[in-house]
Amino acid sequence: MAKRLVVCPVCSGDLSVSKVSCAACGISIEGAFGACRLCKAQPEHAAFIEMFLRHRGNMTSLAGELGVSFPTVARRLDAALDAVGLRGDPQPGAVEAPQAQPAPENGRGLSDTARRAVLEMLDRGEISAEEATRRLREF
Repeated sequence: MAKRLVVCPVCSGDLSVSKVSCAACGISIEGAFGACRLCKAQPEHAAFIEMFLRHRGNMTSLAGELGVSFPTVARRLDAALDAVGLRGDPQPGAVEAPQAQPAPENGRGLSDTARRAVLEMLDRGEISAEEATRRLREF
């Protein structure tokens, strides 16, 4: 089955679904149906989001599979979230993650929030003790 078009091939405007039908019983429903945010993802962003979900959000594991650094995975995730309009746009009623604090004035070390995030990942078993140590020392 072909992927649903989300952009008009003539004017580049957003396309909307106006008719859906059931292959099993043949019923058709007409109306104005909007596209989900993820349906609008470019193939590379969709593939990254699928990999991210397969890794259950474990960016360290994903970095290992892709053979790239953790910061590279974080940048790719930010790009994918931007592309589908999810970064900085929480759903109504959603609890926002705490924002990272700026690095200390001397420019060395992690902020308290970043340090806490590394320790929480270690506690949940998402990263090894060696990886946590590396991350805490690299800044």
